[in-house]
Amino acid sequence: MTPELRSKVLKRFLEFGAIDPEPLVQPLDPNARRIMGISDDQYYPWSKEKRFEKELRSRLSSSSHPELLNDEIAFEQELESRISSEAVKAITIRLLSPEPPTFCPQYQVFRLARKPSAIFNLNVDRLAWLYCAGHKILDLHGTAPSPEFLHSVGWHELEDGLLEFSDLRAPSIPGFVHIGPEPSTITQTRSYICARHLLPRAQYVVFVGYAFGGMDDFYTYNFLCAHLRRQSTPVVVVDLNPSDLVLRIQDEVKSAKVYGLEADWSFLAQAIIETARVRRHKWCSISRLCPTCVSHSYERLQDKGRPVIH
Repeated sequence: MTPELRSKVLKRFLEFGAIDPEPLVQPLDPNARRIMGISDDQYYPWSKEKRFEKELRSRLSSSSHPELLNDEIAFEQELESRISSEAVKAITIRLLSPEPPTFCPQYQVFRLARKPSAIFNLNVDRLAWLYCAGHKILDLHGTAPSPEFLHSVGWHELEDGLLEFSDLRAPSIPGFVHIGPEPSTITQTRSYICARHLLPRAQYVVFVGYAFGGMDDFYTYNFLCAHLRRQSTPVVVVDLNPSDLVLRIQDEVKSAKVYGLEADWSFLAQAIIETARVRRHKWCSISRLCPTCVSHSYERLQDKGRPVIH
């Protein structure tokens, strides 16, 4: 869950241009509340992108609700009462289906991996299929429809209808797991059945940039740990803060062969690609991939700031 996603939902709400003067009868469901940053037991700070929030506050504010200009709780309650869960769901589906970038190191780096490797993908953006040719890709949470498909079926107009009529329902996408807790039956799907056959053959397992933080993916986590426990497969966790997940997996699988690599995957993936293909990014004479050169390139990219994604 990112502040950017929430900000984009707010922007779409504003673009629609019409805000119901009366609160909706049906409150937001738990998943929509999380997307909109509303929680009964935890405060989610507003996105750094403030211009959409300010405009929405001014539209919702009136002589009878002046407190919305400054009161966070009152604003969240008012926001919740003006947008339906189905509208949030439909907008989010589209936002999770971006136009593919021309350069996407987070996925393209897998072109350097031994083929075929198995990629258990919890992202729903379809990018693995575009950039990881030659590997076995299992979309454990399904995939969002492509931008071309959404345009062809008039998804934008569907969003307008859901924003205007709160009793309408958004369509379901077969196999697509929406933001929120996984269904308990997810490990019975075809992707997980294939995973059961592939995991015993794995020489190692790498968790990339995913920490199972809120345990929405409780069943996937238990599924993977159960297989790791039986096989005693070495595990590497690549994350900016890998220690918590490393300790958790070590405890779950009763193995010390779980290692953490503290790194930003976006920068690390680009550093690997650079040092493998571009001679000027090499600091040694070794022709194959060199950890020292990758480390130098990673530090340089970190110093520059955001990774290059076109």
